[in-house]
Amino acid sequence: MDSIKKQLLWFICICLPLTYALGIYMLYNDGLANPLSMLAMYIPALTVIGLYIFKFKKPIFKNGDLGINFKGLKYWIIAPLTLTGLSLLSYGLSYLFNPELFDTVENIQLGLENQGFYWGNIYIGFLAIILVNGLVGSILNIPMFIGEELGWRAFMVPRLLKLYKPKVAFLIGAAVWALWHSVMIVMGLNYPSIHPVLGILLMIVFCIPVGIIFQYFYIKSKSVFVAALAHAGLNKSAMSMSFLLAGDSYDTLLYGPTGIVGIVIFSIVAYFLYQRVAWDKI
Repeated sequence: MDSIKKQLLWFICICLPLTYALGIYMLYNDGLANPLSMLAMYIPALTVIGLYIFKFKKPIFKNGDLGINFKGLKYWIIAPLTLTGLSLLSYGLSYLFNPELFDTVENIQLGLENQGFYWGNIYIGFLAIILVNGLVGSILNIPMFIGEELGWRAFMVPRLLKLYKPKVAFLIGAAVWALWHSVMIVMGLNYPSIHPVLGILLMIVFCIPVGIIFQYFYIKSKSVFVAALAHAGLNKSAMSMSFLLAGDSYDTLLYGPTGIVGIVIFSIVAYFLYQRVAWDKI
């Protein structure tokens, strides 16, 4: 158990400071618009790989320790579709609470035209963007999402589950994952309309159910690629929706996947999936 704790401490004490250092640089150099912002997503994986090679002296590609394999192929489709569906559902329910959530038809059409996705019907254009971002975009960007998931779902959470009761393990995992995002949240990621401290707290709450859902798919598939595709499905669907939203009416505290509406949806699904796994035996 001591060795597992030491592995986790090494990971956290390297991954978070490196990310914060990059974030501080970004803060004074164009913020999230800085091209180096994408590099942050690779830091968890690079930390794990570096530790395996130089500190733990363990093979990376053997024994399935980090889920670097092509197992659970059905989940390669189920996982991203599930997260895409839940993300879109959060926007749909948000619309019921706030019918002014979406922009005017004229502005949506203009946005589609600017991106080359308007062919006479905004609904066809929207579906095309969802398919391109959700499927093609997820596949093309899978290395970036593995950059996170190799650290969180494949390395950190399985070790937390060996040390603590499942509920405690997921709470700690969510806190670390959210704190890793904190420097980016300060720059406006996910919650640009609310105070950064509240945004970080809400991110922790968001990361609990989403972390359970991602971990469920990782456990079922035994593949980090599935966790990465789930992550991609969530992020890419949110990106696809961004040009539809009316900025003045979109309250990031309340609406969308990272708002309260989305957190409630993810929590319901996470509760259901949590019951289906014997987490304490993993």
